[in-house]
Amino acid sequence: MAYIERACDFADDGNIVMPEGENRRISPLHAYASVVDIAAGNKTAAQVKGQAWNHGSPPMRATPDASGRSDQADFDALMAKMPASPGDRALWCQSVFATLIQGQQKVIGYATPAEIRGHLGI
Repeated sequence: MAYIERACDFADDGNIVMPEGENRRISPLHAYASVVDIAAGNKTAAQVKGQAWNHGSPPMRATPDASGRSDQADFDALMAKMPASPGDRALWCQSVFATLIQGQQKVIGYATPAEIRGHLGI
């Protein structure tokens, strides 16, 4: 399970919803706040990758999972898509948030990690 799966409540074993009590979730709201902080220059990607996401949850993991992805690799791929123009960054941040929210809710077209990654361009 990597960053996208954690943000959209997919479990390591491929279950659509992360089991109760599994405290590895990344809230789409926290993900949104983090990309906004980076876009605004308030934090670096390195600072965001080192923070815990929920009380007791681990920071982004660098170790790849069974799929060959890691939290940090997903996040780096996402940050590489951030527009260079500050004027375009606000809309991009909102698009990331909207995509993660729809993924969390398993909206048609956003119901699998592959579909979510496709919408994010990663």
